[in-house]
Amino acid sequence: MFSYLLSILKKDRVTPQELQQITCLTSVTLTCGPDLTDSYCDSIEKLVSLASLKEMELWDFRVSAETLDLNRRLIQLLGSIPTLISLKIHINYQLEDQEHLFDPLAELKSLNQLELIVQESTPVKECAEPSSHFKYLPDFINGLTNLRRLDIKIKGSMSMSKKAFVTLLKLEEFFLELSEPPVSNTIHLLMRNLFQLPVIKTISIRSAYEGHKKETEIIKPEQYTIIRRLVSIQKIILHNLNLRHLPAALQECENLEVLDISDNDISIFPGYLSKLKKLTLNGNRTIDLDQILTYLNPGTLQELTICNCNLTELPAQIGRFRQLKYLYLSDNPLQKFPIEIARLENIVYIYKAINNSAIKFGQPVSDFIAYMRDRSFSEEDKKRAYALLLLNASNMDDASALDIIPFLTEKRPALVKNTLFQLEKKVVDSISATENPSSLCICLFGIVEGMSTRELKEKCKKQSIQLESTLTDKTTHILIGKGISEEQVQQVQQSSLPLVTGTQLKSYLEKLDTPFLKESDTHTQTNLTRLLISVEPANIQLALEMINQGGLPDSVLYTLVLVVLQKELDSKIKKKAMTVLEKCAPVEITALVKRIRMKTDYLKIIQLLWKSPEIDKTLLARSILQFYFWESYSICSKEHQQIIQSEKISKYCLYYLLTTSVEDADFAVRSQITRHGILFWSWLPLDKLTSSKATLDKIEALKIHISDFAKKKNPLKSFTGLKTLYLAEKNDELREQAEPNLERLQQDLPQLQVFFN
Repeated sequence: MFSYLLSILKKDRVTPQELQQITCLTSVTLTCGPDLTDSYCDSIEKLVSLASLKEMELWDFRVSAETLDLNRRLIQLLGSIPTLISLKIHINYQLEDQEHLFDPLAELKSLNQLELIVQESTPVKECAEPSSHFKYLPDFINGLTNLRRLDIKIKGSMSMSKKAFVTLLKLEEFFLELSEPPVSNTIHLLMRNLFQLPVIKTISIRSAYEGHKKETEIIKPEQYTIIRRLVSIQKIILHNLNLRHLPAALQECENLEVLDISDNDISIFPGYLSKLKKLTLNGNRTIDLDQILTYLNPGTLQELTICNCNLTELPAQIGRFRQLKYLYLSDNPLQKFPIEIARLENIVYIYKAINNSAIKFGQPVSDFIAYMRDRSFSEEDKKRAYALLLLNASNMDDASALDIIPFLTEKRPALVKNTLFQLEKKVVDSISATENPSSLCICLFGIVEGMSTRELKEKCKKQSIQLESTLTDKTTHILIGKGISEEQVQQVQQSSLPLVTGTQLKSYLEKLDTPFLKESDTHTQTNLTRLLISVEPANIQLALEMINQGGLPDSVLYTLVLVVLQKELDSKIKKKAMTVLEKCAPVEITALVKRIRMKTDYLKIIQLLWKSPEIDKTLLARSILQFYFWESYSICSKEHQQIIQSEKISKYCLYYLLTTSVEDADFAVRSQITRHGILFWSWLPLDKLTSSKATLDKIEALKIHISDFAKKKNPLKSFTGLKTLYLAEKNDELREQAEPNLERLQQDLPQLQVFFN
């Protein structure tokens, strides 16, 4: 698909001649703004004649007295596109209502999707009320016989005409968003008409109004008479409409799967919803949850959201909903949880179940566990009840390490992950505080993630740390890993030994190993870099193995990052490089690489790296500029060569290093010296070089642009060792302007030779 963005902020942005060259255009976005002109409409007239055009967006379409004739012409042009299947219009009225302005759009017989965004007009008087200028659902919509989706966003309110939805029998999705309080008659007529459409699947009506709601009721159940069963509707959203009752027609929606009635005043349901999968009740603060659950099918409901509903307890029948996967309960003053939640066999997430609970401030989980222990519940029920609560990691904050250790044996990955995470926060890293590491005798329970037991034992042996598989009298610490057995849990709970997590031991052992490459000399690190950037797979493999065994020097960190982010690199080598990066690089750098490595444009990736706060710009700039050195450029991949072909990226790096330190500035200067020993600066302003911290008195050959040389009286006074000067010139006039400077320079540097090219 081809897409094209047109803007008339400048009236000559797109010409008819340019439009004639576009033959396969399918999608167009027009931005009108205040400068709509005849010439622009002439260009659009060429555009709409294209047989391939299917999608159109019209932004900032301003209806004013000055542009009214042009508005009509543009709408007529849009209405003449026989192939259009999708249309989006952002309307900004600056004029009294023009009810029939959009009537030509009724000719779009192929239109499948229509979105109208209507900006309220500016009142003529300060006390005047703003108007949406869509007092009624526009009549032209009734002519769109193939419309499937209708989306209306109005900065105001809207009423309904009697002709609304007369011909929209094929409508499948309807979305309406108002910024004003809902009008009773509008909502009544809308829903009455919508519920009668034979193939409608999605109904969404929202009010974004946040002011004081009226106390009067908008919809009564008896206002809806149903002639037939509504078999098509699958999703209904009725948000912030001041509803106190749901329409009785709701129970006739045999295939309804999603219902969102947030921010209303609903208490009960009108009938049974047999296929509902997702229910959202947020903000209905008078709900009778027990009654509502009675009208839901336990065999289908998978997600229940009841936040900010003033609930103090959950009904016991919540345990009937065995298929429930997600339960959201935040911002409720919950004081009681029924043991029946233990029956929710498929639950994967309970969000903020008991945070801010009134059970006992600061210790909701501990109190719940005590409550469970004091009751005659089965051990299986107790365990599952705890597990459900602990699916939300924050609920573990007040539980002790020994309380949550048993959940490492749960067959729920999310729970095990949360438990390990909490153990990381709770256990004291007493190993690091041990004065004599060789006296450590550690009992291993479970496994250490990312390291085999054999590797762990070898590392411990290397540091004279004894690692045991059973608890003995000599044990000084207990190491907790993933997936420990019931017997091991009991041993841990019976012991008073310090607890240590697998991650802590792994990190401790790695710190004891001194990576030999971390402290290597500059020559070794340079050779390592050349191996990494080589196009030869064997060289890269060798470099990665060296880093894996000997550590990652700081100077090589971003070179490894650039290697990992290459798109053309062999997949096996890239996977190995990523593994080495995860092992050796800081966590924040690894996370950043994972976020941006899916980008397809290599130069875009470099720009994202440069702008990221986690990045050390000095090291990154040096890593990028290393490709300028001839010995690196001649062996590196095409992707790396692309970096220095981007003038923007090269300037970022050069200008940054020139201002940091003398060493970094000299590195930047050396990167621009060719293999013939010439400092090539003709594409950069000379001022950036002469005002930098770089050492310039040792430069013997320099190439600059003659215009830079002619600007100042003594432009090369810092280049006291200069022997050869190349001046890139455009014309004889510039050469004449440079003559006075040349004469003075050759008096100061008699050995200087000057060449023009």
